[in-house]
Amino acid sequence: MDDLFADQYLGYLIFWVLVGGLVAGLIWDNKGGGFGSGFLMGALLGIIGIILAAAMTPEKDKRVVGPTGLATALRECPHCRTPIRRDASVCPHCQRESEAWIFHGDRWWVKRAEGYYWRDEKSGDWNLVSNEEAEAQRAKQAAARPPA
Repeated sequence: MDDLFADQYLGYLIFWVLVGGLVAGLIWDNKGGGFGSGFLMGALLGIIGIILAAAMTPEKDKRVVGPTGLATALRECPHCRTPIRRDASVCPHCQRESEAWIFHGDRWWVKRAEGYYWRDEKSGDWNLVSNEEAEAQRAKQAAARPPA
């Protein structure tokens, strides 16, 4: 009789661990977190894990490039391959100089001898804007500004 009760209790326990894990995992996944971490939260903590998954917000990746994250994104140092700020002209790790990127108009820009380059974030390519085109754009922007 005791074995039957223990087997039945173990079956209920496994069922509720799986249900708690699945529910918390689905909630956490829908909020942008990982399903696995939500599943563990629900499986180990049960109903408390489900409540936590519903109440908490997963931490977002700091390197995500978006409207607000683009200006603070990182790039690789061309010498030591350490992540550095995109606007840095000296690597804090190897102390070597590299060209600083300039953030303007929702794009990253680099000035070189042949003109200005802007970075296409989707493809990772640099696109050349000749010095003449850049000067024409600056003149157009200056003319559009109201006098001070």
